[in-house]
Amino acid sequence: MSDPSNTTTHSFQTEVKQLLQLMIHSLYSNKEVFLRELISNGSDACDRLRFAALTDSGLMDDGENLCIQVSVDKTAKTVTIRDNGIGMSQDEVIDNIGTIARSGTKKFLQSISGDAKNDANLIGQFGVGFYSAFLVAHRVELTTRRAGTAAIEGVRWTSDGEGEYTIETAEVSDRGTMITLHLRDDDREFLEDYRLRGIISRYSDHISLPIQMKSTDEEKKDEWEAVNSGSALWSRAKSDITEEEYTRFYQTLTYDNDAPIATLHNRVEGTLEYTSLFFIPKKAPFDLWDRDQRHGINLYVRRIFIMDDSKYLMPSYRSEGAEQKESLAGYFKRMPMKQKAIYYITADSHSAASTSPHLEIFRKNNVEVLLLSDPVDEWLVSSLNQYKDKPLKSVSKGALDLDEFASDEDKKANEDKAKGLTGLTEKMQTLLGEKVKSVRVSHRLTDSPACLVADENDLGGNLERILQAMGQSAPEAKPILEINPDHPLIRQLEPSHAQLEEWTRVLFDQAALSEGAPLPEPAAYVQRVNQLLTKAALSGL
Repeated sequence: MSDPSNTTTHSFQTEVKQLLQLMIHSLYSNKEVFLRELISNGSDACDRLRFAALTDSGLMDDGENLCIQVSVDKTAKTVTIRDNGIGMSQDEVIDNIGTIARSGTKKFLQSISGDAKNDANLIGQFGVGFYSAFLVAHRVELTTRRAGTAAIEGVRWTSDGEGEYTIETAEVSDRGTMITLHLRDDDREFLEDYRLRGIISRYSDHISLPIQMKSTDEEKKDEWEAVNSGSALWSRAKSDITEEEYTRFYQTLTYDNDAPIATLHNRVEGTLEYTSLFFIPKKAPFDLWDRDQRHGINLYVRRIFIMDDSKYLMPSYRSEGAEQKESLAGYFKRMPMKQKAIYYITADSHSAASTSPHLEIFRKNNVEVLLLSDPVDEWLVSSLNQYKDKPLKSVSKGALDLDEFASDEDKKANEDKAKGLTGLTEKMQTLLGEKVKSVRVSHRLTDSPACLVADENDLGGNLERILQAMGQSAPEAKPILEINPDHPLIRQLEPSHAQLEEWTRVLFDQAALSEGAPLPEPAAYVQRVNQLLTKAALSGL
């Protein structure tokens, strides 16, 4: 019952009008999110009632079994979502629906990108879920009564989404909120029972409250039945979950008959709190290399499914058969007592890392080096300075200190070699000019004639290339060219060599190529190599 004399008409705030027009005319690619959002609101209302009842048990007088009910009237072409949560007073209806005081509507409008699918995913993140009803409805009716108030204090809110809404007092027998959507002709698909059940299963399956619909069994068609599992596995403590439960949950999510090869379940607390539950499949998906397919992770907020392709939370991964699988604990356990640091190298692939000339001295001395080929590793090693009492040291940065593996005779011999090549390194540095920070004798090469090294405090070449690929500017840093004094080619060179400039530039370009860097002038490099090969052939070498 309602009293027409109590009916008043109000205008939405400007931002809400803009949002309603957006809902009605633009965000059509993912209409089904309307049900997710309205169920989410109902769940929040029930949670708020449960909390309020801790200090006022009288709020539960209408019943303590909280639930959300979804029903369809095909004749009237309506979908109704009802909860028996805390409900709203008339002032709360005006504040929560007619204004943007707490809805976040303005931030949502500022975040719109023009991509309809992604913009629809923003709905839940900015708390504007109620308005998503207008994705499918040409008219929305909301009837509500706040818990603890009389039946005559109910409220009815109605709007066609065109800029105004009416509000009136109404007699409402039960506490809670009922939202009735009058569907557009184009959206009759949401009158189908299987369609709504599918949406609930996809987006709201893990809400702890029962979400009920009328039974599809002819003998029980007037009975309500739960259509969600009501259990969010990740919200439970790890110690309370068995491997069988993890496996069953994984198989339900992925339809994979095999158990996952690994399960990672963590809770992070701090300024931001979140729980991560990762499953690693035993086998790579058949469409792993399909460029049009993405394999992101599922994102849930308050146990409600938000998106299934969170590409910014985890990038696509690569499967390389030779990929290193080693832990810091395992590396540390095998380190010789005299080893001063944990050594690593970063590169754009496992193959590039494993064939780098920077590893030569380590192979000679049988010292392990961690091969890091994932882009995120660059950021990891920049913040992870040490493990236990051992610092992490890049083998391609700074002056390498391997004194623990060299005898006194070796150290003396290295010093003599460096002094004997001072004139050559100075001449080569002059020839390369602004291309390098310096040229020096290397103590890390045993087979290659030269390599490029980053200064201790500069960005490495791999990180610089990653930043450039991301469209970010990187501080300009010149590499250091190191030459191998024991290599036959280097031994043939001297400051007065007639072709020193050609050899110097070729050595520099080859060192850049060996670490995966592109050459700025590849044609010039090829021309120099051809000239040197021709002269060598003509001289009978």
